[in-house]
Amino acid sequence: MKFKLFTFCIGFVLSSSFSTVSWAGKADSDNRSRANNVASTQMGDQAERSYSSYASTGSKYNNEYQPMLFGGGSSQNRGGELQKEDEKHNGKPLSKTINYYVRGLMQDLVGNLQYVNASTPVAVASFLLLDSDYSEASLLGNQISESLMHEIHKFGIPVIDYKTTDKIRVTEQGDLAFSRDYKVLSNDLPIRYIVVGTLVKHQGGYLVNARIVGAKSKAVVASAQSFIPAEVSGAIMASKQGSMRQRKSEVKMRSRKTKGVSLIQG
Repeated sequence: MKFKLFTFCIGFVLSSSFSTVSWAGKADSDNRSRANNVASTQMGDQAERSYSSYASTGSKYNNEYQPMLFGGGSSQNRGGELQKEDEKHNGKPLSKTINYYVRGLMQDLVGNLQYVNASTPVAVASFLLLDSDYSEASLLGNQISESLMHEIHKFGIPVIDYKTTDKIRVTEQGDLAFSRDYKVLSNDLPIRYIVVGTLVKHQGGYLVNARIVGAKSKAVVASAQSFIPAEVSGAIMASKQGSMRQRKSEVKMRSRKTKGVSLIQG
């Protein structure tokens, strides 16, 4: 009887101890699980804060630092300039510039070209508005002539740049070799043909009429027509210096006609 009672007591104690150990183990496991959940939540919060900080830094770089590094000025000023340009051109990026249309114009000229070859130098004049008195060119007309000089030279026809002087003038404003003053230009150049043209303002842009004429005979040896859309012609912007020069020229033109000089041999 005593042995059975003793055995029962030992069994009860061992069972109680086992239950206590099991409960303690479960409690410890629950505590570790809660700790892991808290740690995971804290890591998630920290990661979210880090991403927010990164996004904020990236946004600040795009909005502030990048324009300052690559735009040459403060982000506020640069952003205002870009906004003005976008508003001016309706926010549409140009896929083709004026050079594209001049290239097509040159291809049409070459398609019906006569007599002009590698031994017949040509000069390119400014393109003038058809409804003007042919006394002054626009920035668009001057740019068309500049682009045509490049295309004609690429084709292999010698081009004479008659605005180049015989010397380089070194000044505080720059080292200058071009001039529009006929008094300092050569008046004896081997020009055989002249590329001339007119512009007609159209509702959607400009109609362009181009031709190559003999310097002496005045005979047309090539002709071409093209169209420059308004968004392309409007993308050409005059500088402040060019605008001032144009206003001064308009004042002079009211008082007297501009003199010219023959640049052709013979």
